[in-house]
Amino acid sequence: MIKLVDGYLNHVTMYRLVLYYTAALLAGDFVLGIFGLAPHDPAQMVFSTAIIIGVCWFFNRGLAEAFRVPANTESFLITALIIALIMPPVAPQDWHGIAGLVLASTLAMGSKYFLALHRKHVFNPVAIGVVFSALAVDQPATWWVGGAIYLMPIVLVGAC
Repeated sequence: MIKLVDGYLNHVTMYRLVLYYTAALLAGDFVLGIFGLAPHDPAQMVFSTAIIIGVCWFFNRGLAEAFRVPANTESFLITALIIALIMPPVAPQDWHGIAGLVLASTLAMGSKYFLALHRKHVFNPVAIGVVFSALAVDQPATWWVGGAIYLMPIVLVGAC
């Protein structure tokens, strides 16, 4: 069993592994939400995640072109999914909540380019986006996925 796990992990980059893990958390919460076992509405989660991914993609693409560096797809997706996991999902009519998601996503992507030395982040990009979202529009992070006890098996696997 250990050889099987080692063989798999030796062929998967850390970025890809984190991407799979964050995607598994979101997918698990979505499925649990359908059955009423998660704290949030699955439709709000999909709506919020789509906004976050769209904004992160747009700004990552634009900034990569402006700075003339290759855009790392896995990096922007990991950032987007982490934001989706820690910001509370919002409904389409919640303009205040949407503003918080857009601000957090925009600033997270911007910090990857503007707050970097030798292409290394000075601060955690997600933390930058979420802090300013909390201060500017009173939309703080809540790590909502932590409130779903049925997601504990996925959380524990990722913690190992």
